[in-house]
Amino acid sequence: MEWRTCPQWPEYEVSERGDIRRTLCRFGNIGLRKPYRAANGRLMIAMRHCGKTRACHISRLVLEAFVGPAPSSKHQCAHNDGNPDNNHWSNLRWATASENQMDRVAHGTSNRGERFGRVRLTQPQALEAKRALACGTHPAIIAAQYDVAVTTIKSIKQGRSWAWLQEEA
Repeated sequence: MEWRTCPQWPEYEVSERGDIRRTLCRFGNIGLRKPYRAANGRLMIAMRHCGKTRACHISRLVLEAFVGPAPSSKHQCAHNDGNPDNNHWSNLRWATASENQMDRVAHGTSNRGERFGRVRLTQPQALEAKRALACGTHPAIIAAQYDVAVTTIKSIKQGRSWAWLQEEA
């Protein structure tokens, strides 16, 4: 397994698969670091330097060490297979936010539709609401039918929510 120095963290090394180890420390705290999972599902690691701690995405550390710096400040780390646990350098690439979002849709990992935590309608209900709106039914009538706010139905009508269902309608 190949190890490389983290570009912005010279006292740390990262392996080709995303293991992190500290190589230099005044206090003898050398060895593999334990990652934790952030709220967004990505693996993170706490990095210390000059008495300050910073949380870093492991995938970003791997990319910076094995591929190079991001082409621009707008580029993000993208997982080719959609699995945030697979941080091998060959599975990672730099991508723009829109490219990364398209990947999430392709992998089925985006927070759209029923996967969105605050959704009030199921996919079949949203599709039926779209059809009713297309037939000219008033949004207030549809909202009462599904016990949701009128603004929820208006968001569907205006394409702010469930817009991707048009492809399947």
